[in-house]
Amino acid sequence: MKSVPTMWPDAPRRFPTVRSGHFPITRSGFSLLEVILATAILASSAMVLSSLLGLGTKFGSRAEARTEALSDAESLLAEFLVLSGKQSEREEERTGILNSNPPRAFRIRMEDAAFGGIDAANSGANRSLSASSLSQMNNATSSLPAASQSNSDRSPAPLPSRLVMVTVEVFESSELEMSDDTRVLCQLSQLVRIPPDTGIP
Repeated sequence: MKSVPTMWPDAPRRFPTVRSGHFPITRSGFSLLEVILATAILASSAMVLSSLLGLGTKFGSRAEARTEALSDAESLLAEFLVLSGKQSEREEERTGILNSNPPRAFRIRMEDAAFGGIDAANSGANRSLSASSLSQMNNATSSLPAASQSNSDRSPAPLPSRLVMVTVEVFESSELEMSDDTRVLCQLSQLVRIPPDTGIP
């Protein structure tokens, strides 16, 4: 099959020209919608990042304050265990303000320990000798020689010690007037055995 000869076999192929108005579609840059979406995404990411940084700073400072409060509470408890109270200064509670930055209020409370509903201060282990116990001791010592009785009369039986719970609380504010809204930064408790009828030194 022979090809049909064209009228202009050597004529060049035509390409789009300015006059024809058929340019190939080319694109440079971003559209307005893409720019708006990208800006919104970046702004939301920046807000989330700033909120996370703020929370981290807040919790970090609070953890540092709790650490300082725990150190202060340990010092107060150690001071209580070392010092012995004077007879004229016995008390069951003490409040004050710590010399810290910022200043914080503290409170030391001493309560008789109770286990399973049994008050340790009033239990048989810590109670003073009852009348029956004293009568039994008198009957037992009546059969002893006079010298032994005189020695026993000179040295009375020692009073039992007290088992108490000492609680140290360090507050967030420096106000001595404690209320239900006062936030406690640290609370430290320890069982202590002390001489009878002894309060906080």
